[in-house]
Amino acid sequence: MNEKISKILDELKDEDWDVREAARQALLSLVGALTAPERSKVLPMLKGAVKDKDYWVYNTACQALVSLVGLLTAAQRSEVLSVLLTAAKNEESQVRFTACEALGSLAWTLTAAERSEVLPALLGAAKDENRWVRETACEALDSLAGVLTATQCYEALTSLIASLKEQYKKI
Repeated sequence: MNEKISKILDELKDEDWDVREAARQALLSLVGALTAPERSKVLPMLKGAVKDKDYWVYNTACQALVSLVGLLTAAQRSEVLSVLLTAAKNEESQVRFTACEALGSLAWTLTAAERSEVLPALLGAAKDENRWVRETACEALDSLAGVLTATQCYEALTSLIASLKEQYKKI
């Protein structure tokens, strides 16, 4: 199984868009069918792929990790969340964008403790210099809002309003 995943990850770097798209679809359909031992072996590969410089590789790896989260142990979930939170602070805006998108996709599956980790990261990303990262972070916060406590929602809104005021001062 590791060889298949490794080959697919390599194909995500192919020059031909059709090959990359076929590899993306193959990986996303394959990860859902993995057994627990196979997930344990594939997880490090996907976490490593999130750090890849190629957009197709890290974007697809993030999508695969999101699709796996519901099938992982608590320790594995924590590892995935850590990788995504780190990616949300990456120097490349596309990586930050993809990480925020992935975190937003996980909103309804997060535990209270995980939400407490994700919220500050998304609030920070909502202040990002890149417009697309900011918008995606706000969309992720919107997804997260339905599962936050009233206090967390108030703090998030207060932070977002302050951020917007600061951004408009610069215009």
